[in-house]
Amino acid sequence: MNKKVYVDVIAEFRKQELIKPLVIKWSDGRKYKVDRIVKCTSAGRIAKDAYGLLYIFMVEGKEVSLYYEEGRYGISWFVLGKGA
Repeated sequence: MNKKVYVDVIAEFRKQELIKPLVIKWSDGRKYKVDRIVKCTSAGRIAKDAYGLLYIFMVEGKEVSLYYEEGRYGISWFVLGKGA
């Protein structure tokens, strides 16, 4: 089963475009630069009282899915990881 793994994201907020993630930072300090955004789409309802966007992009030649979640308690970024 996949669980949410929250990450820090450096992003650019533009007037005419959606939010553009630039760098992902893991809790252990590792940082990954977003090479290219492949797709950004609505992720719909992610959890109770939370909706979001799904970004699919390339990092070091690998495709990564990153979720932007906006809900009652603010915003957050997460990836899905293995776990209970």
